[in-house]
Amino acid sequence: MKDCINVQSLSVNLKKVREFARIFLSVNLIVDEGEQLVLAIDEACQNVIRHAYLDLPTGDIQICLQLYPSLLEVNIFDHGHLIDLAKIKPRALDNIKIGGLGTHFMNTIMDTVEFIKGEKPWVNHLVMTKKIITRKKEV
Repeated sequence: MKDCINVQSLSVNLKKVREFARIFLSVNLIVDEGEQLVLAIDEACQNVIRHAYLDLPTGDIQICLQLYPSLLEVNIFDHGHLIDLAKIKPRALDNIKIGGLGTHFMNTIMDTVEFIKGEKPWVNHLVMTKKIITRKKEV
């Protein structure tokens, strides 16, 4: 099963993204870490808004969730500034301050986090995967 949502690069739209992810996960999966998966998706989209679009509300973000028999794949696409992979790293956890933990959460929650060059029309493409053990039974 696959489902996608498109949102504009506004922080207020993160609520729509979280709701979309929660509904997809609740309909398709029985997993204890559902809210953690929602957090990883939210953090990834928040990073797109802040870093790819520099908080400008004019960009589009596409979030696609795809479920395979034992894997959840999250694809996030944007038209923002090209990501500099050398600059993407979580801050040290002992550095107490607000923010800067999004990539840490993403890497801790998900099994893989990979930035790849987007295919036209997209500039950036983030792929996150999580092995899923328990799926809801088909009715």
